[in-house]
Amino acid sequence: MAQDPQPNDMLLATLWNQTSVEYKGNAMTVYALAKIRLDQALADKKWTGAPNEQKGDYQNLPPAVVLDVDETVLDNSAYQVWNIKAGQSFSLKTWRCGMSR
Repeated sequence: MAQDPQPNDMLLATLWNQTSVEYKGNAMTVYALAKIRLDQALADKKWTGAPNEQKGDYQNLPPAVVLDVDETVLDNSAYQVWNIKAGQSFSLKTWRCGMSR
């Protein structure tokens, strides 16, 4: 007799991430707003995203955009699915193996 699968919050979260219209709509909205804000920031040489940390002659430095990679610019949901199927959670070893393929 087959056993019922154990509850797994990551399964539901990953499924939602891969199939949800709301997730896609939210991501598209956030990137659209980011483009508007980036255009505004580039038009103002005095603007900085880190006003307390930015010192010196930052106005003459090239602009930089800093992002958190996973689930921001990289869809790592396939790795999440692999973890769920393998009964594992994130580890640098398996992440690096997957990234080298």
